[in-house]
Amino acid sequence: MAYESFTPGQKVLIEGMGDWVELALVHWHVQQSDPKAPLSTVQRNTLTLIRSLTDDGLFELGSYPPSASGFVRASDTEGALGQIADAYVNHFADGEWERKWLLNITPKGEQMAQPFMEAYRREWDAQSSE
Repeated sequence: MAYESFTPGQKVLIEGMGDWVELALVHWHVQQSDPKAPLSTVQRNTLTLIRSLTDDGLFELGSYPPSASGFVRASDTEGALGQIADAYVNHFADGEWERKWLLNITPKGEQMAQPFMEAYRREWDAQSSE
C-alpha cells in the first residue's frame, strides 16, 4: 500500500508515532486528500476526523499551554471540540487554531498505526535506494 493512497486518518496516525499532531497538520492532510474541496468542506471533514480519532480512543485531545511542562489532556473532550470548532471555523483567518490544540496518540493508536508506519518505511526505503 502506497503512502499516497492512505486516508488522512491513516496519515495522522503515522504522524502521531513521531510527535503530538497539531490541528494544522490534520487540516493539511484532509485538504491534500481533496485539494479542490471548499474550505467549509475541509473544515467539516477535519473536525469529523478529530472526533473519530478521539472517540475511537486512538488519540487524546489536548494542548501544550505555556505554563505546562508538556501535553495537557483536555478534561472535557466535547467542550474542547466545541472550542476547536469555534476557533477553527469562525476565526480561521487569524491562525491561532493551528498550534493551540494537539492530538496525542494512545497505545491503541500506536497499535493501529504500526502497519501503516511499516508500509511507509518500506516505501521510503525503496525510494531512498533508487
